[in-house]
Amino acid sequence: MNTPEIKAQLEAITYDALHYDTDSREDQWRTQGLKVLERGGTLIISSPGHTVVDWHGEYCGNGRPYIDPRIEAIARQHGCHWEWKHWSEIALVKN
Repeated sequence: MNTPEIKAQLEAITYDALHYDTDSREDQWRTQGLKVLERGGTLIISSPGHTVVDWHGEYCGNGRPYIDPRIEAIARQHGCHWEWKHWSEIALVKN
């Protein structure tokens, strides 16, 4: 598994996330880049604003666990899949 290449592909993904703006005191949507962590050679995505990874399916997935299709496609391209580590974190695993 080419971890640096996969990480670069994942970090090129942008998504909209909800942020609380302290000045206006309102929630606002912002576009940002995906942040990917690496722990012991394993790539981890940790719940970046409910539009990329949503275990409960409240914001995406219609009540079912949801992983953004762009992230799923990158995993498949490299012979991998995502496993839920807990409700807010997924890890890339080789098939």
